[in-house]
Amino acid sequence: RLYHRFVDILAGSWDESDSQALFQSKIRWLKDAGNSEQGMLSLLKAMFTSGLQPDTDVFDNLLSCIPASHVLAEFPGLWEDRDFMLATIEPDASVVKYASTELWKDHDFTLAAAKRNISTLQFAPEEIRAHGDFMLTAIEQNIRALDFVASKLQADHKFMLAACKLGGSATLHFAHSNLRESREFMLAVIELDASALPYVAAQLWLDEMFLSNLQVYWGRGPHLSLSCNHG
Repeated sequence: RLYHRFVDILAGSWDESDSQALFQSKIRWLKDAGNSEQGMLSLLKAMFTSGLQPDTDVFDNLLSCIPASHVLAEFPGLWEDRDFMLATIEPDASVVKYASTELWKDHDFTLAAAKRNISTLQFAPEEIRAHGDFMLTAIEQNIRALDFVASKLQADHKFMLAACKLGGSATLHFAHSNLRESREFMLAVIELDASALPYVAAQLWLDEMFLSNLQVYWGRGPHLSLSCNHG
């Protein structure tokens, strides 16, 4: 009991004269003393109260002992801290749920988060996942971003065609069925990549205009004529 009381005293002792280095020493001591999570959180709270902001090394040391979600739950002020949020999402994408609304509005932050852990996009607000330019950038960065495209974009001709240019015909797996039934859209995709043929809807194989354009495609090679009216 005396030993644990000493840990509590150490964790709670903090004044403005303490430095980052001393804080690191206390963190290491608590870690060696038995990974006292509550003690470390108390120490961090005392540090914030003093007005001293922990640096990256301090947080790295802290997060090696305590789950980031526990730290974020205890300190809402960190929800707006871009660097801290980015440092914690790589091992656990779910911590991005704590990110503030302002951080989500920052596309640079959201892209950086997705680069570190693509699964963070599943927690992004709908308006982010429905933003065409943003999602195309995310797809270019990591093709797995297609898993998180909003349904609105999955039915958008212009967006899905651009996505196919980045990800190839397999991107059609994520396209709305209405697009795969569209003569104009499917001809445009096939012009990009002939391997899109297996994604053609059954009804298009009965469409004479569609078949006529396919014949032009096979006759001319890699360039499909789209000059006629497909309306």
